[in-house]
Amino acid sequence: MSNEINPDLTDESIDKEIELFRKNMLILRKLSGWTAEQLGNKVNKSKQSIINIERNNASLTKNNYLLLRRAFDIEADERAEKGDMVLRQAMNILLNPEETKDEDDDCQEKFNIIADAQKRGDDPRRIKIMMNSFFKNKGAIAAAATALGAAFYLSFFGKGKR
Repeated sequence: MSNEINPDLTDESIDKEIELFRKNMLILRKLSGWTAEQLGNKVNKSKQSIINIERNNASLTKNNYLLLRRAFDIEADERAEKGDMVLRQAMNILLNPEETKDEDDDCQEKFNIIADAQKRGDDPRRIKIMMNSFFKNKGAIAAAATALGAAFYLSFFGKGKR
């Protein structure tokens, strides 16, 4: 993956994308089943750095965004290969709100419920039913958001290996 940002994007759109990710980072971490320390280890940051970013007590730099986004994308891809689409769908919905048209707080609340169910070890089929129930008619939207999100992400950071 390249660390260069697409010159066609404005600073404002880059900052908006980073802030949206920061705002949803805690729920994505919960859905990944990671502690702040585990996520920090994946991106070579301290537990406290992760907590500070999640609480908006520290800014999320472009380089840290790249590292964190990459960690979540890799985890979502690995889970998807095993048939678990929850994290990928959550990323699509939370990081593409203009595509899903869900209220932000409502989405986060729903994903908190799903994250708690995963943490308890609920049956994956039950979690899938919860996803479908919470996000009715989001299948096509999430699929479209996947394509749009991937396109934006690649245009944002350039093409390259992970």
